[in-house]
Parts: sequence; structure tokens; C-alpha cells
Amino acid sequence: MTIFELVKHLERQAKPKQHVTIRQLPAHPATFGTLTPPLPEALLDALERSGTERLYIHQTQAIEAVRRGEHVGLFTPAASGKTLCYNLPI
Repeated sequence: MTIFELVKHLERQAKPKQHVTIRQLPAHPATFGTLTPPLPEALLDALERSGTERLYIHQTQAIEAVRRGEHVGLFTPAASGKTLCYNLPI
């Protein structure tokens, strides 16, 4: 089943009062952020060793929100770095 067939299947399965919106968003270049204050040097070294040179903007925004004591919910595609958003502040 292709993704398009799956989408059509989900649309057909929607209940009468259920609203289903499916959008395909165009790709766009990655945007990166900077943490203030920066992460401790040990964490920066560990990230670099794992192949992460910079944090995406959604990661820096989430980490800064956690630092302020705010609740954070992340809804991003797979492999977008959500795990770092809650592991790095810890």
C-alpha cells in the first residue's frame, strides 16, 4: 500500500462527525538555533562525537522552554531530534 492509498483509506474510514485534514507540505531547508546559555562542554563534545554538529531550531526552542519550567509537546517527523529535546535538559 502506498502512502497515497493509505491516506485515501483513512479518509474513507473517517466517522461522519470526524474532521480529517491531510496536507503534504513542501520540503524546506533546515533551520538551526543557538542555545543561550550554551550546553555544557561535555554535552557539546558528546553531541559532536555522535555526529550532531548543530541543533535544529525546534530543539533549541524546546530546550529553552524546559529551562524556563514550561511544559513542552513536540510533534515533528521521525528522526527530527525529539529525543534530544528532553534528554539534553536532563
